[in-house]
Formats: sequence, C-alpha cells, structure tokens
Amino acid sequence: MGLAKEISEQVRRDTSHYLNYPPGQALNLGDVVVRDGGTWTVIFNLADRAGIAIKPVVSVVTDAVYSPTSSRGYDVSVKAKGKLDAAFPNIPKASAGAKITLRGEYAFALSMSGPSFERIDDVGRFWDEVRAKDVINSWTWPLERRIVTSIVKCENVLFVSSASGESSFELEADAEVALGPAVPDLADLSAGLTLKSTMEGSDLFAGRGATPLFKAYRLKLLGGVGPASFDETPHRLEDYGPEPDDEY
Repeated sequence: MGLAKEISEQVRRDTSHYLNYPPGQALNLGDVVVRDGGTWTVIFNLADRAGIAIKPVVSVVTDAVYSPTSSRGYDVSVKAKGKLDAAFPNIPKASAGAKITLRGEYAFALSMSGPSFERIDDVGRFWDEVRAKDVINSWTWPLERRIVTSIVKCENVLFVSSASGESSFELEADAEVALGPAVPDLADLSAGLTLKSTMEGSDLFAGRGATPLFKAYRLKLLGGVGPASFDETPHRLEDYGPEPDDEY
C-alpha cells in the first residue's frame, strides 16, 4: 500500500471522515468523486448538473481550532530566534522554528483553524430531486463513485503524515512570524513557516481555505435487476462506511 492510501485509512478510522487527499483541493457538497488509492478526484457536481440549489446545514465549531489527530499522537517543540539548538540542526541560529514529531507508523496530525461543518440537510430528499431531473442513469452509474454529503471547511490547515515511526518535520519561521516559548497549536504553523527537513515516506501540507475532511454516500442497488424492481425505485443512497481492501 502507498502512503496516501494507508494514511487515508488511518484518518477514516480515527475521525469517521474521509481525508480529502491532497488536502488543498476544493470540495463542495454534491460533488461526485472517485478514489485512486488514497487520492480523490472530483468528476462533476451532481447538484449543478441537476440544477438543484443545495441549502447546507452549517455548524460552526465554537473552538477556534479543530485538531483531530492519529491515535498514535505527535509532539511539537519550538526553537527561539537567536538561539542555537542541537535539536534543530536544519534551522539557523538567527531564525525561530518549530518541529513536529509523529509517533508511530502511519501516524498523522491535522489541525484546522476557523473550522465549520456543512452537510446536506436531507440526503434522501436530495437524491429524489436528482432522480426527478432525469440527469443520470442509475443503471449505468459507476458504483465506485461517491457523492459528497458532508464537508469540514477551515480558514487554515496543517496536515502532516508519515509512513515510519518517529518522523520529524523542521519548520523555519519567516522573519515576521513570532514564535514564543509556548508550544503553538499546529494550525498556528500553517502560515509563515518553511519546511526545512523531513524524512522519506512522509508528507506535509499547509494552506488556506481548505476542505480537508468529508463524508460521502454511494449508490446501492436494491433487489434483483429487472423491470419490476426498477419500477419500485431499486436504488438508494447509503452512508459509505469502512471498506474492505478489495474495493480500492
């Protein structure tokens, strides 16, 4: 298995969401997506194709930061500006910096500032409206496709992952970034820092306006194939739960 697939499975187990990998790509409610290993590709937006306006239910997290992390955990340490620190061999003395260390194999850390949750209010009604528009053929619909029904959006995101245990990421702060002695939240490191070192088999993403997590439904065939079952609405959408390996 590749890093993206392993990390995506780990995120799914620990957060009950899919990881929108790579985390920086845009994602909207009603998007139809397919997966190749651990990465997702948007094919089209089902609501747009059907001419349906989605009115999302939005829940804003009261906490300024939402940080679901791997059950294996991580550590963050900081280096003060003007101090030489042997624990930061790749950060010059004149610069401040931070180091993220992941614990365990296929660990990850994800932190989002300004998070909000959006979801389709009634998935069953949405699907009925799509079918009424007659813009897709349920019988020829590829079953590997997923329909995005819930997303987690944020103002800033930092995501790190690694295939090996005890992997570290050294980040050098830009001149205008002030890092004090207190350990910052991961989301505070999503802007104004430059990656200076990492390890093979690891990944880091920092960005703004991202949609890192989502939930999706798939189309499921009910009953036997035939005119009778078709007339009795043989298709429905179901929440797409944990998958066996052979579905990749």
